[in-house]
Amino acid sequence: MYSLLLKLKKVFLKGGKERMLYTLPVVCFALFKLSGQVEQGIGASDEVLNDEDGMQLVKVDQMKLFKSINEVILAI
Repeated sequence: MYSLLLKLKKVFLKGGKERMLYTLPVVCFALFKLSGQVEQGIGASDEVLNDEDGMQLVKVDQMKLFKSINEVILAI
């Protein structure tokens, strides 16, 4: 989920100022929601971080999430 949100943020930043007003708040609130899920331990495991497609997943913590939220807010 974190990797997907980072990709969306990157694409939305290229959309221009008018578009960012509508798209970046959605990304910001999705990051807040993910932060709550990380805090509760939803989806956490001690296994190697690979999904069923063999894609390497990014391990995320609260610091990475809030750094991303800060970048989104500053861009708006």
